Amino acid sequence: MTISQIKKLLSKSLIKDKDAAILLIYAIENNINPACVLITEQDIQQLSKDKVIIIDSKGNPKVNYSELTKEQEIKNKEIYDYVNNNIDKYRSIWKGLFTGSMGTPSACTDKITAWLIHNSQYNFEDVLTAAEYWVENKAQELDNPNLIGQADYFIYKKVDGVQTSRLSSIIEEALEEKNSSFDSLIN
Repeated sequence: MTISQIKKLLSKSLIKDKDAAILLIYAIENNINPACVLITEQDIQQLSKDKVIIIDSKGNPKVNYSELTKEQEIKNKEIYDYVNNNIDKYRSIWKGLFTGSMGTPSACTDKITAWLIHNSQYNFEDVLTAAEYWVENKAQELDNPNLIGQADYFIYKKVDGVQTSRLSSIIEEALEEKNSSFDSLIN
């Protein structure tokens, strides 16, 4: 668990010393004796009351991830719903390139959702920008539009058992190109 995830887990807790609580959670997760952490009994009781820490049947403290998991599930559902409601914008970028180039709506939705969950620094509009950049640039380079690939394979594709992503490899370049084009319009 990252520090930001631990802080999020502690955000609703009424503990007084959050730094000590972070250390305590780190100790519990890494099988370090929690007694090594200087934290008040009151804060430990508050963490237990807030259900951040639970005591297992052997009396050992464990970190309760359920609240963090619920929040992530809600966020994932929001991402899925947004992508699902806007998937036609994405698929239309591939329209007319070759038979089957648009991919299926469900494959594109599932793959974009998974990609956005694992690459949270980007949003759906960034994906659209990268897709447009890929199709526009590759269409000019290639005589055979089949080599551009299907919309769903652009996001993720297994090659020799290894999952690859053209989207991941091109997105920064596409966003830089978009920003430099925008900057040249302003200047």
